[in-house]
Parts: sequence; C-alpha cells; structure tokens
Amino acid sequence: MNSSILIIDHNYGFASDIKEFLEKNDFSVHLALSSQKGAELALKHLPALILCEVDLPDKDGIELCREFRNIGLLKPSYIIMLSERNENFLQITAYNSGADDFLAKPLSERLLLSKIQSIFRRLGSGNMKAFQSQSENGLHIDFERYIAIRGENEIELPKKEFQILTLLYKHPRKVFSRDEIKSEIWGDDDEVKSRTIDVHVKKLREKIGGDLIKTIKGVGYKFDQ
Repeated sequence: MNSSILIIDHNYGFASDIKEFLEKNDFSVHLALSSQKGAELALKHLPALILCEVDLPDKDGIELCREFRNIGLLKPSYIIMLSERNENFLQITAYNSGADDFLAKPLSERLLLSKIQSIFRRLGSGNMKAFQSQSENGLHIDFERYIAIRGENEIELPKKEFQILTLLYKHPRKVFSRDEIKSEIWGDDDEVKSRTIDVHVKKLREKIGGDLIKTIKGVGYKFDQ
C-alpha cells in the first residue's frame, strides 16, 4: 500500500483534468480509462485511494469495487465512487459493494481536494504509516518503493512476487492455501494454476532466503515469524 491515487474513468477529459489538478497539489496519480486497466494498475500500485466511475463501458464500476474488496491487498484502499447519477438506490448499492464514499458529478475540484486531504490525514495517522514500511524477522519491506531489504541487501521483486510476499508477511499467523493466494493476487484468472504459485514462491525464496516462507504440507504457505 502506498500514498498514490488511482482514477478509473472512461471520460478522458474529466479524468485528465482531475489528475492534473491533484498532481499540482503534490499527489501521485495514476489514470485508467477502463475497468480492465484500472484493475491492472490497482494491483500494480496498491493505491491508498481509488476514484472509480460507476458507469464504465467495459464493466460496471460497482462490480469492480466489489472485486477490489475481495482482493486482500486492496482491502485497505479507500474507494470513492463517482457518477453523474445521484439516485439513493445507486448510492446504497455502491456502499453495499464496499465503497467508502460516493460523489456526484460534476465535481468541485476544491471540495474534492479537501475531502482527499482529510482522507490522507486519517490514513497518515493510522493505517497508512503501517503500510509504508514494516519489519519482521530480519526482513524489511518498503511498500513505497516495492522492495524488500534483508541485512544490507535491497531486493527488487517482480510485481507478483512482491504481492505474494506482502500477503504472507501481513498475516504471519495464517497459512494460505494455493487457492487463497490465487484469489487474493490473481482474482478470477482461471489460467493460474497451483504450479504457477509454487514457481513464484520458489523464486521468492531464492531472493529473500528460504527460511522466511514455510511450506505447510498439504495446506499451503505461511510467513515464518
């Protein structure tokens, strides 16, 4: 989890204006014009805040929000749904899908900025600092820079390996089955098999040390405290 913002909106003019405005106010912002790209960027950057349009052309934004809430690495993200529609039932549906807030378009940029600054103040006083940097059992993870540090060695990891490490690292008492890891990291991608996960874990062990990720025979993997 880092301090970036992800905008998912198919209206390029609107989205790029908001992106530029937020960047001028010192936020790191990523932009996706489709739900598919939004999902890719969300898993890549693990943004602290997601602004997601309801009426996306390739997938309903509320359904996308629901999918995000089913991915463990994205559960801490603060999600604001956006729509030109403002009916009560739509807002209720958005909240029930896991959204934290709902804003009707057109947006006041100054109001949006104030709301985002308020959100980041709350995150900064609590969970955000917890996600930026953690250390356990001689391994230090810098979530801002996507690296693991052991001893004096900085270890750069590919996205999937970093996400698997983060998942296990943040739940050191839990044993994750391969199906659970697949669901958390890859979602509903049926092409990902158990062997794929085993290969990623093997490569991860080679880089961070084989003593940190323990195999529980017949069950799965856990981070060894």
